[in-house]
Amino acid sequence: MRCGAIVCVAKTEEDAEDFRRATEFSARSTWSNCNRSAQVVLGKVYSDPELLAKVDAERVVARDMLLERGRVFESTLKANGVKCVPFSAGFFVTIACDNPDAVCAKLEEQNIFCLALAKGIRVSIASISKEKCVKCAEAIAALIK
Repeated sequence: MRCGAIVCVAKTEEDAEDFRRATEFSARSTWSNCNRSAQVVLGKVYSDPELLAKVDAERVVARDMLLERGRVFESTLKANGVKCVPFSAGFFVTIACDNPDAVCAKLEEQNIFCLALAKGIRVSIASISKEKCVKCAEAIAALIK
């Protein structure tokens, strides 16, 4: 049940209305509307201050965990002489790599599964522990160097 939101900051109401119309049609042609279940859940959460406080507290724990994993991953790469796209938040870390397909194939032999991009590798820090972030970053660094 994924759900998202978009915010428009416009100088005029006319600009805001143009943006609304454009995104409404763009959304319908690419990914459609979010599902009803997600809308109902969000409606209930935001209409109950106590429930919202619990969700906010849970979100802080998850955010802090991801930030810590990203920083550990990034610092481990740096300590091993490998650069990555600077991590500020999110679920993934992207590492520059000249031969991503070959590196990802070698990583798979170690049961490390990454996504090969055109000029790099994308790793999901959301799917591994902080300790495994260190081991994964070390394994990637060893192959890239």
